Amino acid sequence: MPPLKQMQKQLTDFITGLSRKQQMLLVGAVVLTIAVLALFAHLISTPDYVPLMTGMEPADAQALGTKLAAKNIAYQISPDGKGVNVPSDKVDSSRMEVASDGMPRSGRLGFELFDKLNWGQTEFDEKVNYQRALEGELERSIQTLRDVDSVRVHLVMSTESVFLDRERAAKASVILKLHSGRLSEETQLGIARLVSGAVDKL
Repeated sequence: MPPLKQMQKQLTDFITGLSRKQQMLLVGAVVLTIAVLALFAHLISTPDYVPLMTGMEPADAQALGTKLAAKNIAYQISPDGKGVNVPSDKVDSSRMEVASDGMPRSGRLGFELFDKLNWGQTEFDEKVNYQRALEGELERSIQTLRDVDSVRVHLVMSTESVFLDRERAAKASVILKLHSGRLSEETQLGIARLVSGAVDKL
């Protein structure tokens, strides 16, 4: 008898030798195993979504989702309807798309700040780290442009004071090194909108 048919006969004999209850338990275990494997495969294939914009009006969130879909960018509306999430590997390019088309009337660009909390930080340390994180996020987004070889973003955050002459508006400078040629006016406007939309009072 060929080895394959012999194995099949042994398996058949094993199953028929089980009681009705044992057969049902075996079928249940097989179904459960298949379900777990299918779930695991689904989780692996599902992209990790992160916030693109938050704090939006629901209508603006839906409109932004429509724009992203038109550009073949997957998205999810947040459960509260006021934010839009995109795959983590698409967040930078999505920001540039949003900025190029014009920022929505409401909301702000979302970004991941700090993975670890440092309870020993002072308020000044937190402000400095926030500024550095924001500069890094903007640089990473602008770096996705095809014509950009390298980029540096420098921010001066706004300050508030009870004395009007001591208040300071936010400022930003973006230094680009291009591969060749010049950026189009549309791309320049997109970069300006991206930076101004991410920095409060800029």
